[in-house]
Amino acid sequence: MNVLQLVSATRPDAQGRASVTGPERRAASIAPRLPNEGITPYLAYPSRGLLWGAMKAVGINLIDYEAAGKFDFAAPAKISRIAKDINAALIHSQGPGSLDAAACIAGLIARKPVVITRPVMIEDIVMYSRLRRRIYALIDRLIVMRLATRIVAVSEAGLRHLIAISGAQRTRVTLVRNGAPIKSFRARSHTTSHGAAGEPPVVLGMIGHLLSYKGWDDFLNVIAALRKAGLNVRGEIVGEGEERPRLQVLARALDIERHVGFLGYRTDVADILQRFDILLFTSHREGLSMAVIEAMASGLPIIASAVGGIHEQIDEGTNGYVVPTKDIAAFSAMAATLVRDPGLRAKMGDASRARAIAMFDEDRMLREYADLYRAVARA
Repeated sequence: MNVLQLVSATRPDAQGRASVTGPERRAASIAPRLPNEGITPYLAYPSRGLLWGAMKAVGINLIDYEAAGKFDFAAPAKISRIAKDINAALIHSQGPGSLDAAACIAGLIARKPVVITRPVMIEDIVMYSRLRRRIYALIDRLIVMRLATRIVAVSEAGLRHLIAISGAQRTRVTLVRNGAPIKSFRARSHTTSHGAAGEPPVVLGMIGHLLSYKGWDDFLNVIAALRKAGLNVRGEIVGEGEERPRLQVLARALDIERHVGFLGYRTDVADILQRFDILLFTSHREGLSMAVIEAMASGLPIIASAVGGIHEQIDEGTNGYVVPTKDIAAFSAMAATLVRDPGLRAKMGDASRARAIAMFDEDRMLREYADLYRAVARA
């Protein structure tokens, strides 16, 4: 069975810097293993994408394709032709919403079923104005929610939301939680530093695009608050994006420039996570965060915003803390607790890894997508 997967790539900023999205990483990770399930994936993905070379090297069938923005009215016809050319049993789009809509119309043209994975709800895209979100959400409900054969949520919270807004039968909405190759991540051997002067700094890190909705201002303000409280901490930022110059200016303004590292886009995430003592995840918008899953797999305690499926990843007080979005005081208080208590960091880190193995292993995600493809193709 052939499956056409549509995967977009982040566009570079003015300096040509880019990063990688969760759907890109998910596709690159499971596509090479789908043939073991009797499924041959074809990825429509732009050659400018940062994972093009890595995916080509492992033998993934790549088609150099990218929709030309939200108003690419030729996209449905192009996607339809690709689906017919490869004799696809179905089309699977993983966002953004405009690509999902094009995929649904393409499915109508090509008479192919369409699966949509919706990690983040359009109503939650915080960088859009309220009016713009309402318009896009209305278009989404009229096209995607009506035409998609199956709609996939990546979290329980997302599942409930999709059922509520789609008007679709429950059987059309499916939960497939994100997963990561847990065995590829080593459990962190935690330091004994209490964050006191003269000890090695306790490292609080975060991974993500350097875009406004990731809450990087909050991250820097928490680091500044901890330093001001006399704690020897360091912040490490992994990722690229248009916000980097402004964030570097903010770090200087907060007088923490020497205590924050901008590491850029990295492919050695498993190694980078060994440098962190705590994942400080201040994002304002998430589905089910791959960065959080990977940090859990690495045995890190997590402090994260109460967004998306974070409550499903963090068992409050067991492997971390969930705090209100943008609440710098709450983030700082929870972070200070963990910085001062290396034993608690190690205990929560062990709980994180156990939870990652039990709930977020990639093997489970692979099987669930394969089963979903087969069910949709049969129907």
